[in-house]
Amino acid sequence: KLNPGDLLSMFSETDLGFEFKTDSHLVFYGKKNCSLENLISKYNAFEFRQVKQTHSDILLHSFAKSEDTEADAHYTSEKNIALVVRTADCIPAMIFDENKNIILAVHAGWRGVQNQITLKSLKKLSLLGSIKIYIGPHIQKQSFKVDLDVKNLLTQTEDDFTFAVNKYFVDLKKILIKQIQTYTMPQFYYLDKDTATDLNFNSFRRDKDNSGRNLSFIVKF
Repeated sequence: KLNPGDLLSMFSETDLGFEFKTDSHLVFYGKKNCSLENLISKYNAFEFRQVKQTHSDILLHSFAKSEDTEADAHYTSEKNIALVVRTADCIPAMIFDENKNIILAVHAGWRGVQNQITLKSLKKLSLLGSIKIYIGPHIQKQSFKVDLDVKNLLTQTEDDFTFAVNKYFVDLKKILIKQIQTYTMPQFYYLDKDTATDLNFNSFRRDKDNSGRNLSFIVKF
């Protein structure tokens, strides 16, 4: 069963994106006009770190100059280190473990969901207990139409997809959450915006090679 947790009303919308701030951490989901330079200027107290995303299942302990290292998930226990992921329909999952005081940022496209990168990352870090998982704007089920081969790689049960004229509409968020729930039962929060149809966001499915990337990050204080 999916935990109710639509955070739209709890986020503050700015020109650059959507921000959710607590006493311990901040989660940000950027719009298509948001650049890294914008983020550095607006959040100048933070050090922004990226990784070289390749749709892998690789988890990396964040370090300075990590942008040339292949990974699709990175984590830290350091304060004021903003972990960035870039997406254009993929799921940006931001995770905070209150007990271990660790933050984790995951880039999960359909290949990442298939490879269970989020679940594997949680297990490698032994993140259990008091976990919050924020799932940001990504391609929603009504827009993610795939062929049978991709559907078979992703789905386990009939409630993960809908059939429509030789195509299948697949719910990436539901599959991701069900994977995680085989290991732990965290608090889930969703900013459910469909990148494929919402023109505030970049979308590879909509714009193909002309698409930019949406920047998201999590940081702890």
